[in-house]
Amino acid sequence: MAGEPRGCLASVFGMFSGSASADARDVQRQARPATFLYERTERFLSFAESAFLTALRAAVADEYEIFAKVRLLDLLNMKAGEGRQAAFNRVQAKQLDFLLCERGTSRPVLAIELDDSSHQRSDRRARDAFVEEVLEVIGLPALRVPVTRSYDSPQIARLIRTTISPK
Repeated sequence: MAGEPRGCLASVFGMFSGSASADARDVQRQARPATFLYERTERFLSFAESAFLTALRAAVADEYEIFAKVRLLDLLNMKAGEGRQAAFNRVQAKQLDFLLCERGTSRPVLAIELDDSSHQRSDRRARDAFVEEVLEVIGLPALRVPVTRSYDSPQIARLIRTTISPK
């Protein structure tokens, strides 16, 4: 809109606020090819993941940063050598449900996986075993938590402490 202040990025990219901007976005959405079949999901986390995250936040308080749906690939480096591409391919699409990191440094300290009934399938058990092996190789402890209707934050805190620093 004329006379409205615009930020430097808006000026560079020709963006502005107001209904004209919304109209421009609608036109852009409609102009995409039919093969561009993407739409936003209604939920980033499942109901079980959301419930667990709430309990996890209470369990760790301000001790750790919590990240959800972390790519396994982002937690490791690939060594040079034969088989590197195959090793990359095996981890590239894998993700962890939650990751705890040190505050300030973002150093990963614990991988957390929620296990629902799908983890009883043989393909999921094989995937879980592979992920656990990778985590062991890179020296990142893992905690598996069964999905339940509710979670006990003090119990989760105890499991985290035990897993991070076993006696």
